[in-house]
Amino acid sequence: MRFMLTMYASPRVPRPPRQAESTDWMRDMIAFMTRIDDDLRASGELVADAGFSEPGFRVTSTERHQEPLADGSPLIGFWLVDVVSEERAVEIARELADWAGAVEVRRTGEPPAV
Repeated sequence: MRFMLTMYASPRVPRPPRQAESTDWMRDMIAFMTRIDDDLRASGELVADAGFSEPGFRVTSTERHQEPLADGSPLIGFWLVDVVSEERAVEIARELADWAGAVEVRRTGEPPAV
């Protein structure tokens, strides 16, 4: 089962209790993200991941807009994982949410039959 786990810089997401504006917090968060990436890669569960250093933009068939599409909140990172169950995806998301406040979990699917 594949799931996309996404983090947004959204005002609707409360900051985690452990988050503080400090160099130590940033260093600890980066160490955690590196560790979870390594752990997911070692377990064979990580399909892809990325973090983003700047906001994206939105494109329609005729225009380019500077703001992102998703409720105006920039996507700041994602993980695509291949896990044995939804419960495992939730377990990973909870670890991430401890640093991010909240993580969106979406199961990827097959396109509809035509």
